[in-house]
Amino acid sequence: TGALRNTTIAVVATSAMLTRVELSQLAQASSAALSRRITPTGTSFDGDVIFAICPMDGPAAPPPQVEGIARRIFVKSGDRVRAGAPLVQIDPDKQQASVTAFESTRAAREADVELAKQPLDRAQKLLDAGAVSRAELEQAESAYKTAQAQLKAIQSMIRESQVELQYYRVTRPSSGVIGDIPIREGDRITPTTLITTI
Repeated sequence: TGALRNTTIAVVATSAMLTRVELSQLAQASSAALSRRITPTGTSFDGDVIFAICPMDGPAAPPPQVEGIARRIFVKSGDRVRAGAPLVQIDPDKQQASVTAFESTRAAREADVELAKQPLDRAQKLLDAGAVSRAELEQAESAYKTAQAQLKAIQSMIRESQVELQYYRVTRPSSGVIGDIPIREGDRITPTTLITTI
């Protein structure tokens, strides 16, 4: 057909995970767009070459949100995993101890609420009978509300601790194939640790 007159070589790089077909479509679309921008306009004798590339590995697994020792690694490189599959178990013993301590404190706060309610009920009856002043009733009400507030506070701390306890098992939010795993059991894990690519 004739010698090549003009040759344009371009590379389109993307961080998106694309299939071979999608990469080919990207290269073709880029070639068409590029040919319209080149001066002089490309001809059938030109040898334009467009390369489209993307990473082989997928995005990294979500970083851990807590620190600790990697007690167990559930996967190995090349495993196909589903969304929600466990990747790494970080030692949760210290956090579990915190949850247990908070639960023990909750029992004490529940008892405080019951104890504060008894004088409140008694003060209410005595006020109705004219045996105590309004100030004494308000004092009993204040003690009861304080006990309730302390109970609610410890209940909130328990919920937060239980949520944090779940972070000690790192899971995968989407399906994929496990890439490299740079950590080993016994390694210290931090929020900046790369668990794996997928």
